Amino acid sequence: MTQTSWTRRRFITTAASAAGLAVTPRLSAATDESWQAGRLEHLLPAASHDRIAIKATFAEAPRSTVFLTVGDRRVAGRATDSEGRFFSFDIGDLQADVEHTLRLIDAEGDSLCDPWPLRTFPDPDARPEHVRLLAFTCAGGHPADTYWFLPLEIRRRLLRRALSFNPRAVIAIGDHVYWDQRTELYNRGEEWGRKTREIYESVGWLELAQPVLGTQNEASLKAAVGPQIGQVYGTLLRSTPSYFVSDDHDYFENDDADERMVTFPPDHYQLEFARFTRLWYLPEFLPDRGRSIAIPGTG
Repeated sequence: MTQTSWTRRRFITTAASAAGLAVTPRLSAATDESWQAGRLEHLLPAASHDRIAIKATFAEAPRSTVFLTVGDRRVAGRATDSEGRFFSFDIGDLQADVEHTLRLIDAEGDSLCDPWPLRTFPDPDARPEHVRLLAFTCAGGHPADTYWFLPLEIRRRLLRRALSFNPRAVIAIGDHVYWDQRTELYNRGEEWGRKTREIYESVGWLELAQPVLGTQNEASLKAAVGPQIGQVYGTLLRSTPSYFVSDDHDYFENDDADERMVTFPPDHYQLEFARFTRLWYLPEFLPDRGRSIAIPGTG
């Protein structure tokens, strides 16, 4: 009998290939390929029973204020970067457990992408009979590193397959970003550090002593993080409330503690890079009466 050695990477790759051969569940809004994104590159929503928060990125800065409309209400987006391409939207006082129709429009009322549905959660005192959640971990990885990480298209194919089962929400557990600084450059040996430096310099070098906004770090951080979050998810999760829980690599270091370095609690640059990653790409955790406001990422 022939024995086959299965690695984690081989198993995931084979599962992605087999996914297309399995029986396909009913089409979800997120997998509708006819939906037109316009110049929208990435959109991730979070929701509670009465509030929706969205992070969105455009290919270039819109020429006017961008508004999010929910039914007959609208709120202006807040630009969060120096280029005016990244936006945050937050709207409250919504009806619970209702499928709302959302639109992004400019100051003239013209649509910037197709409308899409998003359902708020039931009231906290409600007792739903069932719920379906999608949970996964460690979906990050820059495409420049072809050794450790799956190609973006395979990750997106796995995500589309999972979304075809129409989960009520997504729980994405870190690591969302792999762009470790000191631990990759100086704590893995000379040859490892040299190869890592080559990748980082070709994509975007981060200066640990510099702030992000308005410096070269801003462009470098977008180049490092954008493919790992914006390109992986794109607009696929637009109708699925999503919650991104941070892990060690999301603070731009591995959790190392040895004679050379201790990486946690995080240094200033780790907090700076992690906060801008959240600000630009990932919706905050919306507050509710059952959760402490001290949880990182709570808006």
